[in-house]
Amino acid sequence: MPGRPERFFWLHAKQANEMTASAIDGVNRHLISSWTDSPVECVSCVTAPGSSDRLWLFRLGTGVQKIASRFNALLKGHLEALPAAVGRPGLRVKRQVNLPTPLVRDRLGPWPKTDIGLHVVNDVYNAMLVTFTYHEGRYYNSPHLQLVGIEKMAASVRTAWGDLACPCHSSTSCCGSGCYDCFQLGCPACDGTGWRDFSRWAKCGYAIDYRSGFPLANP
Repeated sequence: MPGRPERFFWLHAKQANEMTASAIDGVNRHLISSWTDSPVECVSCVTAPGSSDRLWLFRLGTGVQKIASRFNALLKGHLEALPAAVGRPGLRVKRQVNLPTPLVRDRLGPWPKTDIGLHVVNDVYNAMLVTFTYHEGRYYNSPHLQLVGIEKMAASVRTAWGDLACPCHSSTSCCGSGCYDCFQLGCPACDGTGWRDFSRWAKCGYAIDYRSGFPLANP
């Protein structure tokens, strides 16, 4: 199917308090007010008292790679200037690119870990439902994943995926389980992302719970 006509970019701030988060909101609004190449909105997704990891979603209304890449370059410069702009030179901010965001359910485990969430890479599959299984930690002698472990992992992922994937994939003749080519762009429930609760989550303001240390969607 054609790629979704939008891209999601996530700005992550490490342990920012409410005052700093408010200041970041203001600088983010100034950034998007200067952008004219496509529609864009910015939402603060984490509301928490005191210091907490924070996330902002830039929802960019384009599927054109050149435009998305230009916005990505603009966001890179924005991130470099942001700590000084909000009066927090030591503030740790980055674009979230190495973890599905948000996670749409608790992580599967105990080992290896599997995250199920929305794809964050700036490509045609951006913001689509994806699973990411990995060995967590840095060890010289990591555990061996044998066939029985692979079978158990696959079974647990299939069950979890079935609970999360939008049923709009059942109207296609693709793989039958739900993949990038299965989900429907015009689906009112998933909006083409493949996550059955996406539209409900969006209507609730893209709320994210970071208390576990991971960005868990709160629809």
